[in-house]
Amino acid sequence: MKILKIFALIFFSIFVSLVLFAFLEICSSFFVKSNDDRLQDIIRLLEQDRVLFWKQKANLNVEFQKQQVITNSIGFRNSEIQKKDKTRIFCLGASPTFGYGVKYEDTYPYVVEQKLKQDGFETEVINAGEIGYSSYQGLNLLKNKITDLQPDIITVSYV
Repeated sequence: MKILKIFALIFFSIFVSLVLFAFLEICSSFFVKSNDDRLQDIIRLLEQDRVLFWKQKANLNVEFQKQQVITNSIGFRNSEIQKKDKTRIFCLGASPTFGYGVKYEDTYPYVVEQKLKQDGFETEVINAGEIGYSSYQGLNLLKNKITDLQPDIITVSYV
């Protein structure tokens, strides 16, 4: 009889633990985004490209990672590129250059441009960062798009 009570207590403990874990799992699904949701957020910004595999969509104005993301007609997270009348710097790179999860004003290309202007340099710094790009894709972006835009300086930052 004593063994039966021990088994009953063990069974009850396991049952309560399973119910508690199930409850916690259900609750966490309301507060934590799944990887599938994060991937869908990223995919919403991208379109297929036969040379680059993917690129950011042009003329976006969306919220992404709790920040406003606006892209120009080329798909760069930058204002429209004007007729060249000053030193033009292109910042090539992946998500950190793009400014994944930060305001546009906190991206390093924007900060560099503001600092150079503050120091008296007439420059245009263009954020050519693309989410998830490798150096291979960056090289193809340089060859197929950037060179036509007449860069004077190119920074490269792929991680």
